[in-house]
Order: sequence, then structure tokens, then C-alpha cells
Amino acid sequence: MRKFRTSKRRGPLPARYVLLLSIAFFTVTTIISIIIIDEGIKPTLMRYAESEMKKIASYVTNEAIKDHVSGGKNSKLDTIDPRELAATQSEIENQITRQFKEVEEGDITSLEEISNDGMLGKKKKSKPEIFSVPLGKVTNIALLGNMGPDIPVTFQMVGDVESSNIKVKKEEYGINNAFFYIYVQIKIKMQVIIPFASDVITYTHDVPLAMGNYNGDVPQFYNGNGGGAQPLIELPKSTK
Repeated sequence: MRKFRTSKRRGPLPARYVLLLSIAFFTVTTIISIIIIDEGIKPTLMRYAESEMKKIASYVTNEAIKDHVSGGKNSKLDTIDPRELAATQSEIENQITRQFKEVEEGDITSLEEISNDGMLGKKKKSKPEIFSVPLGKVTNIALLGNMGPDIPVTFQMVGDVESSNIKVKKEEYGINNAFFYIYVQIKIKMQVIIPFASDVITYTHDVPLAMGNYNGDVPQFYNGNGGGAQPLIELPKSTK
């Protein structure tokens, strides 16, 4: 008769193999989870950091304008000196560059006003970190806003402050009046840096160099806004 071989059943894996497989599985799944979470959080974190840096740029620019430009809707503008405009433009650009360099080096004393108003995230005075963002902030959940480790944010200026040619806006009103707004458009390029990512952003702002009202001569004829009415005709003066 034919004899059948009986196969022995294998016992459970040794404990050391089970432990090694468990560690390998845990390591792989953890790495994959971190990559997925990182790819999901990184864009949100970068957008938040860019938004905060634009607030800084806006504040620094407006402070420079406030320090060097006077005038407004109620001021009078009689003459324009191109040399004064060029000097004002240079002073504003130099102040913006100087303050950005100070912030880049970690000196944020000039930003105390907006940080006290809550415009900036949690900031650090240590170089080169400008401020930090709690990881929970990127979840957009109020309860988690201040939770989690702080993500440091730094930046570097890319080149100098760029400015356009001088431009003029004119708003006419009344019979012989006009409001002049003389300005340049500046561009500030900044490289925003967060852990494992960086991006270059551009901040643009119209910087006034001079503004005010100009009162011209009163015209002899005034036909309103036109409207198809017949023009007025001046009668010759009597020579009696």
C-alpha cells in the first residue's frame, strides 16, 4: 500500500521575529504618515507665514511714509521740486531697507506696536528667528490655536527695494481745482523660510512723495459738465 507523508505544522514565529516585523511596520507607517501630514500642513503654514511677513512689510512701509511725507486732502500744493521728490523717495527707500535689515538680524523693537496689537504671531528675539507659529494655528480650529510645537519663521530680503518711475494722479473738482497725488510704486522681495521649505514673495505698495490741492485761475467761461448745452458767448464790452 501507498504510504502518505504527514506534514508537520509550523509553530508560531519566534518572538524576536515578531518584534522585528512590528518595529519595521511601525517605522514604515510612521514615515508615511509624517510625509502625508507634512505635505498637507506645509502649504497652509507657508501661506500663514507669508501673510504675517506682508503685515510686517506694510507696517514698515507706512511708518517710512509717515516719517517723510506730509500733506493730504486739506493741504495746498503750489510748486513741485523734482529734487525734493527724488530726495524723499531715496529717504523712504533707505528707511525701509534699514528697518528690514534690522528685523532680519533679529532686532524687532520697531515692530512692538503691531505685535502688541496682535497682528504678528508669537515672536522671538533670538537671531535669526523673527517669530514662531504654533502648529495648531494651521488647523484653523480655535481650541487648537495655541497648541503644538512652535514652528520658527525667518526671512531674508532678496535684493534692494525696487521702485518705478514717478507717477501722477489728478482728481479735478469744482471749476478750477485739482488734487494731485505724486507717487512711486515700490517692490520688496522677501524669501520666507520655514523648516524644510522656503518661498519668495513680492510686496508692492504705492508710496506718495507729495500730495495736495492746486487752485488754478477762475475761467471766464464755465459750461458745467457739457451736457450738450450751448456755449456761453462773451458780449463785447461797451467803449462809451
